[in-house]
Amino acid sequence: DEVLQAFRRTGFASLTPLQQGLIPLLLKNRDALAEVPEGAGASTAVAATLTLALRGAGPALRALILLPDADHVATVSRAFARLARTVRDAPAFVALGEIEDARREQRRLEREATIVAGTAGRIIDHIRRGGLSFASLQTVIIREPGPGSGADFVRDVQFIVAKWTERPRILLLARPPVS
Repeated sequence: DEVLQAFRRTGFASLTPLQQGLIPLLLKNRDALAEVPEGAGASTAVAATLTLALRGAGPALRALILLPDADHVATVSRAFARLARTVRDAPAFVALGEIEDARREQRRLEREATIVAGTAGRIIDHIRRGGLSFASLQTVIIREPGPGSGADFVRDVQFIVAKWTERPRILLLARPPVS
């Protein structure tokens, strides 16, 4: 009910089939794998669930969203901004890789970062700068990149995974097989 109310307050009439299946899994803290075509509502499902689940959680990093490119970062960022306007005590969201200024991102990470979404490369940059601590990390969401960039993305994800102190719950959003 709470998720539906949040969706309606932001102007959505109903949930997509993906959102209907994915949101309950996220709310139950389950690992998941979902085949996600573009436009299926994955960004909004993730944003709604994390925004509601992490209300008032404070500035420690609780959720990390690894995205294949800056366009996906921008899409997720818009979804969080839209939902945060309607949810009281919405968690702090920081986008990495959406803008060119890594120093501005670093300042935001130092002030507030309950949910971080970014490209794998930019997340690695901030790990190396000492700006990301995974001590409180609970959830990692990974959006699989398109064809051609898989090997680099996998190496980047392996580097990031090596920095976790404990295994968080994982949600992998994979592209559907090409028919």
